[in-house]
Amino acid sequence: MRIKIGTKNPYFLLGTIIMLLVVQVKASASSPSLSASFYSGESELTFRVNQGIPVKPAEIRINISNVTVQYQITQELWAPITSGRSEIDWKYVMMRGFMGTGNSGTFQAARDNPSPIRSYNVLYTNTARTSDNFTLIYTIDNLPADTEPGSYRGQIRLVFNPLEAGQEQTVLFLNILVDVGRQPAVETGTQSIEINPVSGLHTISLASEEKENKKEFVVGANINGHFDGLFSIVQVIPEPIQSNDGTQLDYGTVSVKTENANKGENIPATALSNTQQKIYTSLSNGDAAASFNIIYTLGDISGQKAGAYKSKIHYYLEQAGRLTLLKMLDLEIVVAPTFDFLVTPAEQKTEVSFQDLKPGGPAKVSEVTIEIKSNLGKQYQLNQNISSEMTNKDGDIIPFKYFTLSMQSLDTKGSLRAAQKEEIKKGDMVIFVSDLKGSPDKFKLVYELSCPDNLKGGYYGSRITYSLTEI
Repeated sequence: MRIKIGTKNPYFLLGTIIMLLVVQVKASASSPSLSASFYSGESELTFRVNQGIPVKPAEIRINISNVTVQYQITQELWAPITSGRSEIDWKYVMMRGFMGTGNSGTFQAARDNPSPIRSYNVLYTNTARTSDNFTLIYTIDNLPADTEPGSYRGQIRLVFNPLEAGQEQTVLFLNILVDVGRQPAVETGTQSIEINPVSGLHTISLASEEKENKKEFVVGANINGHFDGLFSIVQVIPEPIQSNDGTQLDYGTVSVKTENANKGENIPATALSNTQQKIYTSLSNGDAAASFNIIYTLGDISGQKAGAYKSKIHYYLEQAGRLTLLKMLDLEIVVAPTFDFLVTPAEQKTEVSFQDLKPGGPAKVSEVTIEIKSNLGKQYQLNQNISSEMTNKDGDIIPFKYFTLSMQSLDTKGSLRAAQKEEIKKGDMVIFVSDLKGSPDKFKLVYELSCPDNLKGGYYGSRITYSLTEI
């Protein structure tokens, strides 16, 4: 921050302040981590139930890290297993587990024989304050033969519960998919429909990072043979798009459209929905395009908490009121973490300036707008640090009592700590604290400067440093 006090004549005195801005981001302290690794390579507990075919178990490894307290891991039945029309009782879901080598805690779930999932709540206890891991094996057993065919979704919640003060709960959601009496493909004679990502992956993957160029993802559809009569291809998202901590992504964040179908009806860009969406419709006589593209695009994710959000997209053939499952693809959307702020002096200048500053004259005002961008979901604060009083080369100073700060709200959600005019202080000064959710925010700083009557002309300088830190 530099000031020039002019002395050319008594009617023209000019002052300029240049503020040097330094962004400092302080890493937050480590929190306990609870995560799951799926041995099957899938991203959820998946079961295929077909008459006469054994149900393959779903095996996962639970990892616990960054631990400093005694704790328990508990299991809760969070959302019912339902298709929307019918429900599967939790009593048909069985589980057993085992510990890894070198464990220091107590495993309280069944080990040898699978037991109904309702049989226990506490899975594991650790009083040694150590990280650990164990394996859980889930399966579906003795499901009634008259269970209505369809895709059923449910959810289990695992919770890290500290047994002493010092840390908060950490939550891990496990999604359950039970497909009853359906096969992930349709083929009748010479008729078939194939739906596969152009990239060859099994997951529709989108990310907010510009440099990764992953804001668009293409799925290809191939239609072989002729279908008798009008048909459509329908997509369904059977569960919320959410992260492991249960935060849900707005469906409208992603749009879907179809292109390059030379017969039938493409759809324009349309926001994803939790209801059935027709993404392609044939001609009335069943004639259809041989191929077309289904394009998913990630839109505005401002205000969305950082994290990896997951779900599924199911594709169905709809004809004569009947739905037949064609394909199931995983959906993953990564919202990159943002923790930054923008400082903008008034009038789009590259400096913060005080014009026509005169010794003994009236104070001058200079404004700075600060916009904070954060999607970490954690409370934060903004500090201001003045290294010293403004000084010239001869050691003359402008005392702090001539330099003040006030703040103005710009629909600000957090707390302005200098809402009333107050004297600038040397060193650190907390000027803003966010709301508890760590929402993005915006406000204005109003600096006011005057000069003592006896101030000598020349350049005066100091430095202002703004620091953005998590609380």
